[in-house]
Amino acid sequence: MLFLENDVQGSDHVCHDLMDDLVAIEDGSDTSREFVGNAHAITLNGDGACIEALVDGQPDADSAYRTSLKHFREVLEDWEAFILDDQLDDPSLDDGLLG
Repeated sequence: MLFLENDVQGSDHVCHDLMDDLVAIEDGSDTSREFVGNAHAITLNGDGACIEALVDGQPDADSAYRTSLKHFREVLEDWEAFILDDQLDDPSLDDGLLG
């Protein structure tokens, strides 16, 4: 959850980039992808996703959270739905949508 809050935040662009990375691993066009955000580093490969907190700018192996690519995709999809719904509910964004 901290990864989503601190690194993906409200950016559907970051969600799409991570989804593209997942697709590249799943379809075999790449064997590994990495993402370094504000507070976490992620490594995606055939074994799954590994999320590590950054300590002094370096991944901390002691903090590693591992999950399957399928689960990581589901979490990203849920987060994207959440942030998009939140953006639609934000009345301050209405002017930008109409203008």
